[in-house]
Amino acid sequence: MNNIKMSLSSHISELKHRLVIVIIFAILSFIGGYLFSSDILTIFISNSPTDFIYANITEGFITSLTISLFVSAVLTLPIFMYQMAKFILPALKSSGYSIYKWLLSSYILFIIGSLLSYYILLPLVLSFLTGFNSNIDITLLPSVYHYIKIALKFMIVFGLVFQLPLYILILGKLGIIDRQFLRRHRRTAIIVGIIAGALLSPPDVISQLLIGGTIYLLYEISLYLVPERKTTEEI
Repeated sequence: MNNIKMSLSSHISELKHRLVIVIIFAILSFIGGYLFSSDILTIFISNSPTDFIYANITEGFITSLTISLFVSAVLTLPIFMYQMAKFILPALKSSGYSIYKWLLSSYILFIIGSLLSYYILLPLVLSFLTGFNSNIDITLLPSVYHYIKIALKFMIVFGLVFQLPLYILILGKLGIIDRQFLRRHRRTAIIVGIIAGALLSPPDVISQLLIGGTIYLLYEISLYLVPERKTTEEI
């Protein structure tokens, strides 16, 4: 009984230690993000086809905090994943190398999805929205905070969407699904893409189509990552 208590106590102590590391890194990266928030904001603005304004006196500060939180979350995520893996792995029989490989792949896919949305998809959406009704004599004065919220939401959503091939590959490795299963459920993938586009994107058709189309494209790519089911003759 005492051994169980000591073991539980040591596990809790280790978990606290690892969470403290994550929290310290999150705070430091938040401070770093805040110090460079003006430079990061300049990069975001340079990717937009229009100028921005601060709608009130607190908007500049709130925008900097929002950017800092995003930077902190993106930089802290791999540290959190690594620390949790180090904590959980001793209780698992699976290879640590395999777990780290999946975690690294997940993070890389998130970064790729975020960068793709920022450099390619977001400018398309902004060009469409800012050019809408451009023949009417109305001056557009968008809020910089509103733009940052849209940009960061786009990056987060596409970072998550790009996880799809990885999770499909994992399910394929576990033998839960195969290529035939994915082919049979193409129509379901289209419906899910449409629903996800409507729920996750800003309320405009272009954003919804881009997200839904990306989900379906990744689904089709995943077809070639999952093996065919072996027939009786092949076995």
